[in-house]
Amino acid sequence: METGRRPGWPLHVSTIGYVAAAIVWRIGSQKTSPLVATTTLYSNLGKVVETLVRARILIITAVAALGLLAGAGPASAHSSLVTASPQRDAVLDQSPSSIDLTFDQDVSDRSPVIVLSDSAGRDIEVSQPSVSGPFVTAPISSELEPGVFTVSFGVDSADGDPVTGDFTFEVVPEGTGQLDGQGRTDAPPTGPVLADVSAAMHNGSDGLNCGWLWGSIAGAIMLLAAGIGMFYVIGARKARNNDI
Repeated sequence: METGRRPGWPLHVSTIGYVAAAIVWRIGSQKTSPLVATTTLYSNLGKVVETLVRARILIITAVAALGLLAGAGPASAHSSLVTASPQRDAVLDQSPSSIDLTFDQDVSDRSPVIVLSDSAGRDIEVSQPSVSGPFVTAPISSELEPGVFTVSFGVDSADGDPVTGDFTFEVVPEGTGQLDGQGRTDAPPTGPVLADVSAAMHNGSDGLNCGWLWGSIAGAIMLLAAGIGMFYVIGARKARNNDI
């Protein structure tokens, strides 16, 4: 395969060949002199070139618009929780050593929050969560007593938007059966637990990733510049034709 040639060269060569053939045919079919026929064709060729310039600007504008849309697509796709350990509504025969969360895409390592609370709403100490790509882990500082526990979490998506959620699990020592009357509920936790998560997320929001915003602004500037260029070229062509 040949290298060093621009991908569009066959189109340029074929266009030049077509125009040359049209000139030869036109001169041969004209009753006027070749000079007059060539002059007429040259003026028509100017219109063709103007059309090609307009088409090229429109293509550039379309490509810029597609780039803007392509950049906006990933930005609008927020992270979501895929798996957790302990799993949602899991019944464990021993205390877990950590809370492990896996998201469907990388999350920011700025101010991740994991809050663990018992059925009475009391917070249980966990270490500061660590982030590695889509994985978030928070070791549990002490062994959990039998009971129902709620995990509330908050992280930042790669696009800077917060992702929060919660789930419950139960610790039941082996041989004792499922605990009754421990306050198991499918309703989401309220009050201090979610307030703590929201406050922690808010305190870390100053460092949110706003790259998607700057990308959108850059795309809009490209579209505006392409549009101004198109109208400028068209206006200049019309002014020159009026002068002629």
